[in-house]
Amino acid sequence: MDDAVAEDAYIGVLVSRDRLAAPHAARKHRVDRAGHLFDRGVVASRGNVHGRRCMDRRAFARPTSRGWMNELLLRLIAHMRWADRLVADALESDGPPDADAVRLFGHIASVEHLWYSRILGQPAAHAVWPDLSPSESRRVAAAHADLFEQLVHDADAAFFARPIAYRNSAGHAFESPVSEIVIHTAMHGEHHRGQIARRLRAAGREPPYTDYIQYSRRDQ
Repeated sequence: MDDAVAEDAYIGVLVSRDRLAAPHAARKHRVDRAGHLFDRGVVASRGNVHGRRCMDRRAFARPTSRGWMNELLLRLIAHMRWADRLVADALESDGPPDADAVRLFGHIASVEHLWYSRILGQPAAHAVWPDLSPSESRRVAAAHADLFEQLVHDADAAFFARPIAYRNSAGHAFESPVSEIVIHTAMHGEHHRGQIARRLRAAGREPPYTDYIQYSRRDQ
């Protein structure tokens, strides 16, 4: 088909073949709400990302009684757990670890603890930049992956939408819903894991590959 918009017969979601022409297609033929895609179970892309795009259901194909938000957050938490473990393994092997890498990993673990404490309305037990060994950071990170998993597993929409009041490290007051806090917590470590990888590579060591896509295809 040469039409600007074509329908993928597999899932019935309209996809753009021509990124310039698609915006001019009739509005009733366009789908541009992320919630619509999640509600239909559309969660992954396939094909050449620089050409035609279409979607499939691979990530959450198994039947579940939980909602799409629970499933999405549980996968992000599982990736966080996996990536933190790989970093801990790298820092605890092959000789003395790089001091900056150790400090970064301590920050990752501490921030996971900090945000969980904020959700519960409790004071944090660790500084934002704590003085933790790799093994101590591993324990903090693993414990909070468990806690976040328990928190999210059976949560409902009202809980995810509940606003959490807190002050950031600069003392500014904010409110964020639980769902946004969990997403931020799971994503926050990726930036710092990249910094750790750079430090390890500069020291002549091969850093772990912790991208989400690697987690998703780890058994292939």
